[in-house]
Amino acid sequence: MKVGVILKHIWENLFSEPMTKKFPREPVSVPKGFRGRVAYIPENCILCNMCVLNCPSSAITIEPEEGGKRWTLHYDRCINCMICVEVCPVEALYNDEEAVIKITDSRLDEVETGVVPQIPCPICGKPVNRPSNTMVKRMMKEVTPKSLLKSAVCPQCKKEHSPEEIDAIIDKILEEGSYPAMDKLLGKDLR
Repeated sequence: MKVGVILKHIWENLFSEPMTKKFPREPVSVPKGFRGRVAYIPENCILCNMCVLNCPSSAITIEPEEGGKRWTLHYDRCINCMICVEVCPVEALYNDEEAVIKITDSRLDEVETGVVPQIPCPICGKPVNRPSNTMVKRMMKEVTPKSLLKSAVCPQCKKEHSPEEIDAIIDKILEEGSYPAMDKLLGKDLR
């Protein structure tokens, strides 16, 4: 290559704008279908552990906590493969394409978290996980206090009582307003 050609390119590049973006100081546009971040909806979670078992980087944990269980996604370990989103049977996880790209030290501290509360079985009072809205919609076609109460009946009570007995008990509870954890059941205390 001739020296004149090289000097010409050097001269042109000295006085032109850089070809690269000034990321992370300036935002970048992301292409359609970009894998943003995993986002979590605790109202839909049934704590099935599918996300935990399938996460290749062990970024997701479920730990017991007083009054429920805490689901946590550690972004410093997440590789954005979205396998957890694919295997979630109740759409509690989704790809948040609106999330901004961040490459900073604060990413190491970032987590997505939520508590799925345990509520008492309406019949025996034994603690059970709050039924997810998605599962209730699939099983009973609509989310109502009665359908949520029916979903919150523990497996032992379902074995011991017929469906008609369970319906009668739940109707009585709704008439009396005697279920102590109705706010938790309806998801009013989440987030």
